[in-house]
Amino acid sequence: MSFRHTFRVRYVDCDAQRVMHNAHYLAYMDDALENWIATMGDLRSAHGWDMMLKKITVEWQGSVGSGDLLDVDLAIVRWGRTSWTVGYLGTCRGESVF
Repeated sequence: MSFRHTFRVRYVDCDAQRVMHNAHYLAYMDDALENWIATMGDLRSAHGWDMMLKKITVEWQGSVGSGDLLDVDLAIVRWGRTSWTVGYLGTCRGESVF
C-alpha cells in the first residue's frame, strides 16, 4: 500500500534563490505521513500506538522552488514486531528531488 501527497512549495520555505531549504523536506515528509495515517482512522487510539522518529536519511537529488508542486510518495518498506520503516520519494514534474 502506498500514498501520494502533493504540496505547493511555500515561499517561506525557500532561500533568496527561491530554492527550498533541505531541512524543510523533513517537514513535508512528516506532513505526508500524517495525511496518510489520517486516511486509516485513528490508529494511535485504536491500537495504542506511540510513533517516534528514530532515524532519517535524506538523499538530495534535485531542487524545488517557490510555487512548484512537490509530490511525496510513501510506503511501508519494512514491518517489524515493534517498529516499521517508511520509504519516501519526492518528485517534481516527474524528476526525482529526494
